[in-house]
Amino acid sequence: MANNILARRAPDVSFIHDFPGWVKTSFGKDARGFLAVATVVSGWITTIIPRPWVPPQECGARHLFLATSARYPPATGDALGVPFRGEVAKGTDGKPGTGSYSLGVDCESSSQEVCNHLLEAKASGAEDRMWSHILAEIKGVTGKSYGGT
Repeated sequence: MANNILARRAPDVSFIHDFPGWVKTSFGKDARGFLAVATVVSGWITTIIPRPWVPPQECGARHLFLATSARYPPATGDALGVPFRGEVAKGTDGKPGTGSYSLGVDCESSSQEVCNHLLEAKASGAEDRMWSHILAEIKGVTGKSYGGT
């Protein structure tokens, strides 16, 4: 939801939220306390319920594609990325090329169900409440207010 607001505030920039897949990293290797227990339990679960792991190199390649491809243009202005010969990606509102994208592991747009959920969040005011919360947290941490609301 924050990406939607950011895309409206900076329509010449693309904002992407993606799920890169299950990437096997060393995260949690040096964990202590509860996080260490959670890491061990998570490891056990993945042996019981196998996941399709994405190698870190593949994850990096996908993120490079997302960051440089003209497939994900901003709402206004030109997509300055590497030209893409397929269709422009569908934004979080279900329309192509809107500057805010929610993508799955395959770098494809989220389902219409996800788009509908995000549209409902905007219509109900949840998106604005979340943005107000983010701004309040920023002020609480930094002591400074963000210039825009």
